[in-house]
Amino acid sequence: MKSLLFFLLFLLSAALVRAQFSMNKSAKKIGDSTYMLTPKAAGNVGSVWDSTLADLSKPFDISFDLKFGCNDKGGKGIAFVLQNDFGGLGEIALDPNDMGYQNEINNSIAIEFDTENDGPKDATYDHIAIHKDGDQGNILFGPTGIYNDKRNVEDCGWHRIRISWLPSITTFNVYVNCEQRVSFKYDVVSKVFNGKKEVFMGFTASNGTGGNGQYVRFWGNSPSRDLSIDLAAQCPDTLLLRNKSAYYEFSNYKWVIKSSGTRLDSIYKRNAVYKAPAAGSYTIQLLALRHCDSTMVQVVDKIDAISGIKVNLNFEIDTTCSEYKININTGCDNCSDLRWHFGQQKVTWAWPYQLLNLSRKTNVDDYFVAQVRQGSCRASDSIYFNMQILSESAPSFVLSADTLCAGEQLQITDPTKGADSLIYTFSSGFGLTKQMGNNIAVKPAGAGTMSIYRRIVYSKYGCQYSDSQKLQIDTLPTAAFTIDSTKSCGEVIYTSTNSSAHATDYTWTGSAGRLKTKEITLKANDKLPKKLRLVAANGGCRDTATWYAKPQLVYKPKSSLSVDTNTGCSPLTVRFTWQTDAVDSVLIDLGNGKTKTPGSNNYSFEKTYHSGTFNVGYTTYSGNGTCVVSNHPVTIEVYDSVVARLAFEQMAGCAPFTMHISDSSYLGNANATNYYVGVGTTETPRLKQIYFLNDEDTILGNEGLYHVRYAVNNSFCSDTADYSIEVRSLGKGDTVDLYGATVDTSQQIVLNWKPIPVAVAYDITRIDDAGSKRIFTAITDSVFVDKWVNPAKNTYTYTVQAMDACGARSVESLPGSNVLLTGLVAETQDAELHWTDYMTFEKGTYTYLLENINGKSYNTSGNIYYDNEFFDINHPDTGKCYRVHAVENGGDKFVSTSNILCLSPVPLVYFPNSFSPNGDGHNDTFGWNGVGIKYYQLQVFDRWGTLVYSGNDKWDGHFNNTPVADGMYFYVCTMKGANRQNYTYTGQLYLMK
Repeated sequence: MKSLLFFLLFLLSAALVRAQFSMNKSAKKIGDSTYMLTPKAAGNVGSVWDSTLADLSKPFDISFDLKFGCNDKGGKGIAFVLQNDFGGLGEIALDPNDMGYQNEINNSIAIEFDTENDGPKDATYDHIAIHKDGDQGNILFGPTGIYNDKRNVEDCGWHRIRISWLPSITTFNVYVNCEQRVSFKYDVVSKVFNGKKEVFMGFTASNGTGGNGQYVRFWGNSPSRDLSIDLAAQCPDTLLLRNKSAYYEFSNYKWVIKSSGTRLDSIYKRNAVYKAPAAGSYTIQLLALRHCDSTMVQVVDKIDAISGIKVNLNFEIDTTCSEYKININTGCDNCSDLRWHFGQQKVTWAWPYQLLNLSRKTNVDDYFVAQVRQGSCRASDSIYFNMQILSESAPSFVLSADTLCAGEQLQITDPTKGADSLIYTFSSGFGLTKQMGNNIAVKPAGAGTMSIYRRIVYSKYGCQYSDSQKLQIDTLPTAAFTIDSTKSCGEVIYTSTNSSAHATDYTWTGSAGRLKTKEITLKANDKLPKKLRLVAANGGCRDTATWYAKPQLVYKPKSSLSVDTNTGCSPLTVRFTWQTDAVDSVLIDLGNGKTKTPGSNNYSFEKTYHSGTFNVGYTTYSGNGTCVVSNHPVTIEVYDSVVARLAFEQMAGCAPFTMHISDSSYLGNANATNYYVGVGTTETPRLKQIYFLNDEDTILGNEGLYHVRYAVNNSFCSDTADYSIEVRSLGKGDTVDLYGATVDTSQQIVLNWKPIPVAVAYDITRIDDAGSKRIFTAITDSVFVDKWVNPAKNTYTYTVQAMDACGARSVESLPGSNVLLTGLVAETQDAELHWTDYMTFEKGTYTYLLENINGKSYNTSGNIYYDNEFFDINHPDTGKCYRVHAVENGGDKFVSTSNILCLSPVPLVYFPNSFSPNGDGHNDTFGWNGVGIKYYQLQVFDRWGTLVYSGNDKWDGHFNNTPVADGMYFYVCTMKGANRQNYTYTGQLYLMK
């Protein structure tokens, strides 16, 4: 039921808020019907225009809420404007002192809600005035106070405005919190819009030199101020009591259910479900408190709870051999609608009594289902049919094979259903007798063409059907052959002898290809296996015989030897590759007094670290030494290598940097060696030949990355070595990238930043709201936790500066401050949340993610949000907790998280103005009704001031255990709400018996 109530509220709000607004300058949409016109900053202007034109030939009556901010000197105010100027949906006055419309929007009429004294001729209080064509000197009405007492409206709260237009008398009426403040008669169609009746409607605002957040919450056409309910006939256990009134016009709802004048129950909800004890008529009364004037309003109606409903079905069936016909009478008791479906046929809800005439020529295997309903009462019934109807051609029977070989089994499958007899007979000569049934297995004898006859009998309908099929039966052949083999050097010959019986056709397949001969000769001259398959055929019958062999051949080996290199520096790896077939053994002469017998056709020469000449050859053997092939040797020259290597005292440092190097190269047995050194800022510095390397210092004066290349060579081999030296220190181009200032669960602020590689420590500066500064020095990590803060009450701004080992310091980081989340709950049970902007991600803030700790989250680009789902009607004393995540725009999208804010609902309390303690069980006690109260103390006084009751329960009309007299009494009730706020309610009541 909870989901149904919220669905009704959703439909109601969707019907009221239909306008879609186009936004200009600082205006932003922050909720389903809520727009921020100007933020809390000076010099801003904003406008929103309804994209649907308003027709001034027709009356309208619209409601909206305005919020003017909290700073009495903060803003110019908000104007409701009708215009058809050439700028259309983009119209706005850009001067922050012109309330978004003055001196800019011609062909307009503006009803302004002015919150700033602009000069000696302007009103000194917050007021309403009407201007034409954006001209402050062209005043048509006013000024008059926004409120009768001329109080300040920049009070952080919402103010309900209602504006009506009556074209028949050309009159505007303006209401503030249900009090009429303006009645202005003026023919705007002819005097402002030159006879045009369709205009743009919208709101404009500006901040001037102050800074107020100004908002509009648009409700659309004003609904009736009277209660309206929707009741429908339902089953006794589901009476739905729907309140169709605008939810923001009323509060403190009470449903009273009566039967025959006796009250059965009271339900304190906007929409309710009541389980009626029995069928019958019930009187429903809804009472609610109207917001405008705190008047108790009521409406009364009746609803009938009906008893259960029942389906009625009546079938008449007439079936023949070719089709069937069904007459179906459908109906129900106590129902309003009926629908049915049968197979693929289905109808929608319709008249509850129907006669259906169905005719089919196909088999039936399905249900007929009828369903009926009355309100939320539903019932259904069904009947199952399984009828098989013989049409003009029965389904064909299926044979397991087209051709059968003698001695094989035949399977017959027949899909016919509903027959009384299904008989199969066979032609003579095959040894088969008569068979019956849908699945038959027989094994014919002999060969030839056999006929199969079928007869289907439907005795109760006097129908039968006959048909037949033919089957070819052949003699089964036998495939057989023998193989003789002859071996020679490099080849094996296989000769087949065919001995098949009852075969008229032969096919050989396998390694020899596909041949249609009786005999075959096969030569094997490679290593692949040989396979033969003989298929002997007689008509459609076949038999196969298969032979498989892997020839063992003796080949004369092929001989070739190649190397990937003939010369090189030590250590040298030479890869030998040779070609041979059917190798029994290979012997490699390495030319260095060693031999090797490998197991494959390639081999890598062992690494050697000394120079010399090597003659390498090999010999191959096959056929158990029958075939022998040797090749000529390959000559390989190996030269002694050198290794270039430098030793550095230090590889990095601050400018100027002194580079100490020394030689640690490996020179081997080289007789002559040349040396080269290069130092520069390119990756391949130019080499200069040197004759010796000493320990003289090389000074690198500028910051940067230096490359050092060292090279040595002898007459044949050479080697190089490359090194990098980083010379730098912190400077003006280095800035710490502060990721965020996040509040953790321990109410501490955690700073994270991207470390600078040459930095050895960081200094952090913190400034609080009062301007007090504190510096944390020599932080060696890139994470800092500030424990000395209160982020639920204050904001703190941080900057980070890095230091290197040379004493240089970086530029201070962009400032970062924690996000401070605050909020309150309005009397409408909507949560209003505000948070400070995060300052400052390197690429700005991408979005704010408002998270409900209970699991829901909302994306918003502004720093204000209205949670219209804050109040849970099923848990009225339960609040919510929130926190905000600021997400960086682009880059790594770092996140900074605010403090956690928990809010509770505002109490809703209602006191009756009379009660009757006469013992009849109705209205016998006096007390409060409502939600959101944790504790209360009630005191009742008589008209002379005597305290007749004090306690935390309802008063039963007694004083000192004696009933008090009828008359007027007064009460004082002090309460503590679930939101931890204190409340006091006073009033008078009348006691009557």
